Amino acid sequence: MRIFFRLLLTFGFAIMLGACGSKDNGPTSSSTSLPAQIVATWTVQSITLNGVETQLAEALGWGPTTATLKITIEGNGKYSSSELDGKGAAVYTETGTASVDGQNITITVEAVNGQPLNPAEKKSGQWAASGNNLTLTFNDSGTIGVMRFIK
Repeated sequence: MRIFFRLLLTFGFAIMLGACGSKDNGPTSSSTSLPAQIVATWTVQSITLNGVETQLAEALGWGPTTATLKITIEGNGKYSSSELDGKGAAVYTETGTASVDGQNITITVEAVNGQPLNPAEKKSGQWAASGNNLTLTFNDSGTIGVMRFIK
C-alpha cells in the first residue's frame, strides 16, 4: 500500500477514478506531450481518504525523517517522485513515465530508489489542475483518495 500511495502522491491527480474503461489504447510513447497544466514540480499539500483529511505521514507511510513529497512531471512524459527529509535530502525516490488521455492519467513506476521494478507498477486515475494547484483522485480497493499539490 505504501508504494501505491507514494505513486499517487507523486501525482496529486485524481489518479484512480477514471482508468476503468474497457478501451485499451496501448502504451503511450514517452515522446507524447502532456498538458502544460500538469508539467511542473509539485509539492503535496494534503490528502483525504474517504472524505476525511488524513495526516500525510500516516496516509503515505512516511518514516520519521520524511518531511515532504515532491513529484515532477515533464512534458515528454517522464515522471519522478521524491520524499524529502527536513534538509531536502531524498529518503525515497520513484522514476518512470506518465501518460494522459483527457482527464485520465496513468503513472508507470519503473524504478524505486534507483532499483528497477519488474514488472513496473501502473496506477491510473483522474487529474485536475487550476493555476498553481493540482488534484489527483484515486480509488484503491474502495478507498477514495484525493491528493492536493501546489507548484
